[in-house]
Amino acid sequence: MLLLLVLVALAACQRGCDARGDESQAYEPKRISELRGPYKVINAHEHLQSVEVAERLLRTMDEMSVAKTVILAGSRRTTRGLQNEFVDYEENNAAMLEAARRWPERFVPFVTIDTDDPGKLAKLRRWIARGAKGVKLYSGHGEFYTRPLDATDMMEVYAYCEEHQVPILFHVNGGRYLDEFERVLQAHPDLQVICPHFCLLSNSPRTFRRVMDTYPRLLTDISFGIPAFMNDGLERVSDHVDRFRGLILAYPDRMLWGSDVVVTRHRRKSETFMKRVYGAYFAMLGERSYSYTAYDADYHVKTDNPTERNGLYLPPNVLRQIYEANFLQVVTPRP
Repeated sequence: MLLLLVLVALAACQRGCDARGDESQAYEPKRISELRGPYKVINAHEHLQSVEVAERLLRTMDEMSVAKTVILAGSRRTTRGLQNEFVDYEENNAAMLEAARRWPERFVPFVTIDTDDPGKLAKLRRWIARGAKGVKLYSGHGEFYTRPLDATDMMEVYAYCEEHQVPILFHVNGGRYLDEFERVLQAHPDLQVICPHFCLLSNSPRTFRRVMDTYPRLLTDISFGIPAFMNDGLERVSDHVDRFRGLILAYPDRMLWGSDVVVTRHRRKSETFMKRVYGAYFAMLGERSYSYTAYDADYHVKTDNPTERNGLYLPPNVLRQIYEANFLQVVTPRP
């Protein structure tokens, strides 16, 4: 009996040691040239809690043929819910640069700033000097809005970004803060801005078109955000295929693909969840119809029966612009 117990203990130890050994081995992502699929997708909107969870994202990228991902810094203030494991601004900024240093072919780092910090511009200058390729601003988000987007000290930040061709991914609720946002764009016509999630104007197509027509350097992305917003967004597209197809075909060179999963160590932010989100956004753009596994606010599957949705069935040349070409204008310096 004693010998049997010893053998069982040794076997358990071996299994545990093997498991720890596997976890300690860094994942070696594919080269972009090794990715399969018709497109080498650039994901223009993603968040990464830390370097430690980068491998989860890289595995998903490899399986879904996503060549590069823009990793946007966040903070405990601006990232909540299941994402509340984020740290402070400076720490997550450093993590984005470190992830890009380790996997330079696959990650494009954007830092963030605390817009209420008197030293924000000096800090942003230092982060750009250290290798950041852009900045993410949350101040147009309804939950994080503290003062006008065109406040004097923020206009200095925009002027710096315009002069040095630093792109801004600027979350702006177009239904609430459009006047302030437009004053920023009017004052800085050469500023490269991505206003994600259709600038939260997907319910107001006339306003969206007016803004896009007025500010030719403005881009958007096709992501919707957390599961509740994504479920509503996919349903809205499905119910209004002609409207959304018309919007995208009107501005095919100004649409970006994004996922906005917010990658953390939480077990519900699994690779399965991430691949389903990616697959839904690909299908929304490229298929006539598709099935989507919807998640609830706590990232649990809502139903065992996937929801049927109508897709936009965009032509391949437009898909290539959205997936690959359009983001290059964001990071390519102008003469």
